[in-house]
Amino acid sequence: MTLSTSHHDLNSNDIQYLKDIAYLKALERSPEEEVQHHLDCIQSSNEEKQALHELTLEFLHSDGKEWINEEMNIGSVEDSDNYEYWCNLLDEAEMNMDMNTFEDEEMCHKLFADNSWEKREFCPSTMALTKKSHFVAWSEITHIGESYSTGESDYGKVFIPNGFAQNHGMEVGDYCLMTIAFKGFEGSRDTTMPWRSLKIHKFSKP
Repeated sequence: MTLSTSHHDLNSNDIQYLKDIAYLKALERSPEEEVQHHLDCIQSSNEEKQALHELTLEFLHSDGKEWINEEMNIGSVEDSDNYEYWCNLLDEAEMNMDMNTFEDEEMCHKLFADNSWEKREFCPSTMALTKKSHFVAWSEITHIGESYSTGESDYGKVFIPNGFAQNHGMEVGDYCLMTIAFKGFEGSRDTTMPWRSLKIHKFSKP
């Protein structure tokens, strides 16, 4: 659901935060879910959009508190008054994203612990890192766009530069073996994703 930048109660930081969240959410949706998302946006009423807008403002300025029970006019008629239920769903979705990020980072920590600086090799492989933190891993293609694509590896999301997917005829759901470069843990990197694809070796259809 797109929020207009003309809202007087959204500052520039709020707008950028919402754009970042919308981008991350889009990466997790399948093509079918993306269609359903757009249908929900088109078919939702002005009252629903306003309710979501007010909830978003409450969340943005809640100093990191948990989702609270605000009036939310979403869902079926039978459930439209069950505010606690919808807030619990928001909590679960947020915790699921946090847990996925935690598990990916734990895998990265283990990878680096098993590949100390002295053990690093010249050429990357599926078993060893290089001193430039290059590694070879399988990734599932989760998004193909005009300017970039993304994959999901056991060690986190992978940014795939423009042209890689198109040049190899990849589609969402394909599995790809690629050399990837580590861009840093969440608190230190200046990019959205922890890995960047450098070379495509081969891919397979599901």
